[in-house]
Amino acid sequence: MRRFIAALTITLMIALCLLPAIIAATSSSSSAPPGVSEWNRGFVDWVTWSQAIPIAKRERKPIMMVVHKTWCAACRAVGQAFATSPEAELLSKYFVMANVEDDDEPSDKKYAIQGQYNPRVLFLYPDGEVADIVNEKGDPAHLHFYPEISDLVKSMIQALRLIAGVEEIGEL
Repeated sequence: MRRFIAALTITLMIALCLLPAIIAATSSSSSAPPGVSEWNRGFVDWVTWSQAIPIAKRERKPIMMVVHKTWCAACRAVGQAFATSPEAELLSKYFVMANVEDDDEPSDKKYAIQGQYNPRVLFLYPDGEVADIVNEKGDPAHLHFYPEISDLVKSMIQALRLIAGVEEIGEL
């Protein structure tokens, strides 16, 4: 009987250890690209970096480029906050939303302003030029990092005004 209980205990411990991996494997089978699930609750139509500029030119929309890493805890935290923001949901419809993850990051140094820290959010003109929009309340060494979603929303509004020529958000 002791052997049975010991074997059962070991089996249960192994099952409990594997449970997070099983849950992660089944939940990552969604249609969202890898890593996007933290940044999305189904309201963002993410595109890859290679798709972003052609779409932005065609649709005459600014690009919101989100550079993040799948292994980055700060990226996941900011992404989860973004995904639950009603303001981000509304405003994201007026951008080409570029998901730039892991090795998809462009090599052009103009997209690594202040270095390659993560996550960082850049606002771009439809031709791919970086707009001078930063987190005014952010760390001076990491001005494209938005730990507070309210600050990111402010920058999204600023981008719509600067790049898309929207004067009043009520016009949207």
